[in-house]
Amino acid sequence: MADLYFDIKQKAEENNAALKKYLLLVPKEEDSPGSVTLIKAIISALKLDLDRDFDLIFIPFGGVSMGRKLSNYKKVLILGCDAEQLDLQLEVKKYKILYPEGQELLFADLPSALSGDTAKKGQLWKCLQLMFELIKA
Repeated sequence: MADLYFDIKQKAEENNAALKKYLLLVPKEEDSPGSVTLIKAIISALKLDLDRDFDLIFIPFGGVSMGRKLSNYKKVLILGCDAEQLDLQLEVKKYKILYPEGQELLFADLPSALSGDTAKKGQLWKCLQLMFELIKA
């Protein structure tokens, strides 16, 4: 009986994870209370919830291959990582939404760099409003 319970619990957790439409990638060195608080504030301003709506992945210093994993998400926000770290063959410009294969990707600065820079926060906010359709282009 216990095995059945754990199988159901595991399936429920997998299904819950599958419901998340968005992905947020941040370098591992930004895994701090200050950065996470800023990220939560940004996501809340979009009328979304970080824990409910996003899969947050902290990328190790050496990078990681994200190719296939990215295809599971409609929108991907990348704070502080570059395409090379994620093993992506893309030409990236920060604060410009990219549309590879029907997805939306947005690269921006590290949360720690955003926290003290009003201009960068403004650029990010404008892009996020477009990306999440809070305003029209």
